[in-house]
Amino acid sequence: MTRYRICRITDAFPPPWSGLGPGPYELSLAQVEMGNELKIITKYQPGCEEVDRIGRLTVHRIKARSFLFELLAIFLFIKLHHKKKFDLIHTHGVSFFLFHLFLRKFIKVPIFMSVHSVRGQQYKLLKRLGLMSIGFREKV
Repeated sequence: MTRYRICRITDAFPPPWSGLGPGPYELSLAQVEMGNELKIITKYQPGCEEVDRIGRLTVHRIKARSFLFELLAIFLFIKLHHKKKFDLIHTHGVSFFLFHLFLRKFIKVPIFMSVHSVRGQQYKLLKRLGLMSIGFREKV
């Protein structure tokens, strides 16, 4: 079985153990169990270290919000990529479109984006930029 070096970027990763966070956490654990190596870049949570070890996961936490978090995540990814040479980037959430635009131009690593919810205009923008190739859309 092929083993991959994966960088997961998400603004929600436990703690807290509610909302979106447990999903990327459980996926990360399953991927590590399959023999993959993971580094997670996420937002800082009070009571956590800036670099946490959770079992075989390394979690890098950035003390920033919104747009600044996205910019700092790009720089941290580049720093980590120089050391690890990732095979795949997996982001969670629509907020990382700037990350995708920048990295697909300069770093030749496949990027997979899990969009958990998207509004009408966000969907159109992502589709036009070529960042939404597979999707299911339902009006509620």
